[in-house]
Amino acid sequence: MNFLRLLTPAVTSLLLFAPSMPAQAALSSGSSMAGSSLSSALVADFYEDEPEGVANAEPGTVLRRENIAPGVERILYSSRLEDGTPTYVSGTVMEPTEQWEGPGEAPTVVMAPGTRGMADSCAPSRSKDFLGPVSLLGSSINVNYESPLYSKFLDRGMRLVITDYIGLGTPGVHTYANRLEQGHALIDAARAAASGPVAFFGYSQGGGAAAAAAELVPEYAPELDLRATFAGAPPADLVKVLAGSPRLGPNLAYAIEGFSARSQDFSAAVDEYFNAKGKHWLEENSRSCIVDSSMRWSMTDLSELTDTGVSMSKFITSDERVRSVLEAQRIGNLRPAGKVLVGSAPNDDIVDHAQAMQLATDWQELGGEVETLEDRGGALSSRVAGGHIAGLIGQYEPAIDWLEETLSTEAESAE
Repeated sequence: MNFLRLLTPAVTSLLLFAPSMPAQAALSSGSSMAGSSLSSALVADFYEDEPEGVANAEPGTVLRRENIAPGVERILYSSRLEDGTPTYVSGTVMEPTEQWEGPGEAPTVVMAPGTRGMADSCAPSRSKDFLGPVSLLGSSINVNYESPLYSKFLDRGMRLVITDYIGLGTPGVHTYANRLEQGHALIDAARAAASGPVAFFGYSQGGGAAAAAAELVPEYAPELDLRATFAGAPPADLVKVLAGSPRLGPNLAYAIEGFSARSQDFSAAVDEYFNAKGKHWLEENSRSCIVDSSMRWSMTDLSELTDTGVSMSKFITSDERVRSVLEAQRIGNLRPAGKVLVGSAPNDDIVDHAQAMQLATDWQELGGEVETLEDRGGALSSRVAGGHIAGLIGQYEPAIDWLEETLSTEAESAE
């Protein structure tokens, strides 16, 4: 069977054009960061040995740091679960390769990664060759597919911080698509690494995280100087997104596992709904990265995962224990801080376009400074994972241009 066909659900998470574009080539020739390698044993020690002071640390406190290449360090920083419990998160800080040419202090862009999977080995900062496209860790394939984007920020003089999210890389369950926990992880990464202007950037899972963070800042981190956010293809309404696309596959499993870890009622509904094969599907995906999840399960008929005959869509929309948890994740009920650009492709076949545009409308009605970017990805949309991936390929350059212009304009206004 054609490998690229199997890989299509993996790139539903976003820009899997990266493997054909090594990060070493994407980075400027002056960069000395390419080709850095990490020892698997040392990586495990860094992440799994809980740092001191987690329980009493303020959110955004750096608890551990280690240089892994010139201008690149990985960090552990404090954050909060949705119930306020202290935890720690891993991430990476990358210093710019060029000077910031805009006015004011150089900004920090905090990137919310697209879907990587559920296993700790899937975390962006755990990739053996952090700036290379593929790392084989254990039985999972960690594809660092966003690495070509890094140079787009670094070469413009912006510091880049990449969070791994709560539970991805560090102990505990990765709470995929959890509004509060993804937002906290992004905001606290900014607190940990930034001293001046901040911007958030993300697409797909990352778009949802960036959107959540933007609207949580006024209450959770009012001291943060957030000036701009790009939220591309944000899954703002999980009921519509998870029930609306038959191509989600592993992403759906990740969401179910994450919400089951936080809600006993949700977990009970899942236990009742799935048969033995369905529970095996969830378990296997919980220890996989997006590429190997897709290779193993992309052709699975989801109707085979239950003995009840109830479709996955109906399970999500009609079981109150499930629906209520997903509805609580709705983004768009709070006015976001700073300026926001919401991106979405009208032909997105994974993350419903209408709900993304509704997010922009909801924020505008709350008084938010929100613009929209609609791009189908042109001819690419017929060749790579439908409109979802093509949309990102069509959006990332104008989104980064918008981010740079907005940061410069806001800096001029602040002077």
